[in-house]
Amino acid sequence: TTLMRSVGVTFPAFLTTGYRTALLSSNPDVHGLLQTAPSVLGIPILINVPAFAIVMFVTWLLSHTSGWTTLARIYRAEQEATGIPVRLRAVRMGRSGLGQYRNVLTLWVGAQGMQLHMLFLFAINSPDLFVPWSDVSVTRGRQFFFDYIELKFRQAPGIPLRIYGASAERVVEAAGADWPENKTRGA
Repeated sequence: TTLMRSVGVTFPAFLTTGYRTALLSSNPDVHGLLQTAPSVLGIPILINVPAFAIVMFVTWLLSHTSGWTTLARIYRAEQEATGIPVRLRAVRMGRSGLGQYRNVLTLWVGAQGMQLHMLFLFAINSPDLFVPWSDVSVTRGRQFFFDYIELKFRQAPGIPLRIYGASAERVVEAAGADWPENKTRGA
């Protein structure tokens, strides 16, 4: 908010302070916002709009730098996810290394392919993706102390999806016989 004030933009305090911040603040002016802020059904409206805007901008930027928006043009999901959901703890998408996702992606493993779903808070410009198994190739590797699987997509080979650790093994296990490596071995 200091930067905004320096260029002449000001917001009322209730739009630059979150509810939790006001609730836990020892500053009487900040804590007093619980009583002075506008309210709906007795609940004060306290939203840190600048922080929210920054998070939304970074999320939008990440969707572009990771390659998600490019994949969405090719592999946008047309229906609700089905299959076995696997919550991904650590994922890297794209070559830049900027597309780091932690605990915000769920990969649904089905017989026909996989569907990636972003947690709704971070889904700005990131619609669900569905990639058929026939478009997925798999390589395995190790980075520092962590094993990973790297998925490459036939129609967008420059945008790999790297899944680390136990999440990777849960995806492989959930796919079973449908996993692309298993089909390659069996051929």
